[in-house]
Amino acid sequence: MAQLAMQRQQTVDVFRALTIVLMIVVNDLAGVTGIPGWMQHAAADAGYMTLADLVFPAFLYIVGMSAYLSQSVSAAKSSRWRRTVQTTRRSAVLVLLGVLMVNADSGYDASLMWLPIHLWNVLLYLAIAGIWLDWPALSGRPRVLMRSAAVLLLLLLCASYVGQGGSTILRPQWWGILGLIGWAAWLANLALIWLSRRGLYLALLALICSVLWAMLTSWLPLGSAVLEQANLLTHTQIVLMGAASAAWLIRLPAAAAATARTKGALTLQAIALVLMVIITCHYFPVSKIHATPSWGWISVAACWLAYLGLERAIKLDWLARPVALLLPAARHSLLLYLLPYLGFHLLRALGGGWPQWCLQGEVAMLITLGYMTLLFVIVAQLDKRGWQLRI
Repeated sequence: MAQLAMQRQQTVDVFRALTIVLMIVVNDLAGVTGIPGWMQHAAADAGYMTLADLVFPAFLYIVGMSAYLSQSVSAAKSSRWRRTVQTTRRSAVLVLLGVLMVNADSGYDASLMWLPIHLWNVLLYLAIAGIWLDWPALSGRPRVLMRSAAVLLLLLLCASYVGQGGSTILRPQWWGILGLIGWAAWLANLALIWLSRRGLYLALLALICSVLWAMLTSWLPLGSAVLEQANLLTHTQIVLMGAASAAWLIRLPAAAAATARTKGALTLQAIALVLMVIITCHYFPVSKIHATPSWGWISVAACWLAYLGLERAIKLDWLARPVALLLPAARHSLLLYLLPYLGFHLLRALGGGWPQWCLQGEVAMLITLGYMTLLFVIVAQLDKRGWQLRI
């Protein structure tokens, strides 16, 4: 059973790595012409979703699975209050990073800033690394000095920021991907800490999130400040269902000892997910942009099937070599997510850029695959040296 539990946690790691790979590919190909429609986000009111629309909820789902595993281990080691403080601190950092990245991408007035925006971004990511990168070779007083300098740099960058209209405050135009993950992870972790880690109760909380979303969007007028945050309910629903899936799937007995009860549990889960997809699709359009419950439940069902498929493939040893290559990416998913942004702004700050013919179709996809390979090499080398971005 211990070996099986390790295998299932490895499946979670591989799932996380594949998700971050797809997220980087989708981000890198944004704005590129001549790529297949299924690799582009669907319009807000299109009424359908593509593979690109499944990447963000897949990451939310795996955040939920990881949260369940983490809280199950830490429950025996620390108090609820201590775990609440820890999850609040981590989520606050994600929200902060999300807001910083959103403001670095848009909403600034380049003519009033004393630093070019691309150089500002490079310094921003260097400050983030200085504060949260764990570097084993640097400890004690040098580490404190470097972190202090990085905090000072971050404060100076925030003070030098000038938004449109002359505002000098970085505002959450929206929370950013990391910010949305931070809010949803925080709410789901609070549920795991203070309410229950049982799969059924977590699923019921996810259902309540969908009901609350429907109520708010029906009652509140368009443009309401509260309504603008209703999307967080669907994001939290997906994280909660990831945690519920971990409670259901990772505790299952080994295949050799599988019982009718185990098969019945899987069947019941599948039926419940199909019913939720049918019901929510009947009442709500499918939209990632609007974070509708139907989009959320379709995403949960797809992730549930993907996990089962990955677990089966790993058990049959079909993915032995890819798994070994993907594990460093799983351990450094946040770093792997941030590196492309640093690379882009560094290139632009140095006056470089891609010619137009590199931003079309097959050429752009080949460049993205090459870039992804380079990122994997960098992360693997950092992993060997014990470097890790800890928040």
